[in-house]
Amino acid sequence: MTIRTVLIAGAAALMPLAAQAQWKERIEFDRITGELRFAAMVSPAVLAEEPRPFFFNAARGMLVVRCNQNVAFMFATASGLDGPTWQIEFGNLDKLPIRARVDDRVAEFQAYNRRKMDFSILVFSDTDNDSLYSEIVNAGKLLLEIPTVEYGDLYFSFSLAGTRDLHDRTCGTGQSD
Repeated sequence: MTIRTVLIAGAAALMPLAAQAQWKERIEFDRITGELRFAAMVSPAVLAEEPRPFFFNAARGMLVVRCNQNVAFMFATASGLDGPTWQIEFGNLDKLPIRARVDDRVAEFQAYNRRKMDFSILVFSDTDNDSLYSEIVNAGKLLLEIPTVEYGDLYFSFSLAGTRDLHDRTCGTGQSD
């Protein structure tokens, strides 16, 4: 190992886990009243796992954990949070069962199919101990199976390293157990 390799490895080891996982906090305040309008954690946008249809080399899946409220799964363009200019249908049902692997456990969560403007969002609204919200805050990795009408089941893998610490700093410790 060269000195440079050792320095890079040392810097990565000292980096907070949330920084390694690249989750970001989003906090917005009303500029007039100073009241909190929105507090959330946003995952990095990740590509669907192989094999994936051609379309998904540009569309990435991401999670938004809104403090003490819900989790949303959405597709992101390469520019980040901007909504895609195409429509992806998760199905005609208002409520969909979504399978997941959380660390080494298999789980199923209920997602609400929300359509907004020209794109769709899956919302996982429960924040109790058996919810996707709790799993994201307390687990190490997550593989979500997202059913789509046109493209079948797509799989998105998220690293959850450091999300508990980031959650507690962004949202407080309520709902994190």
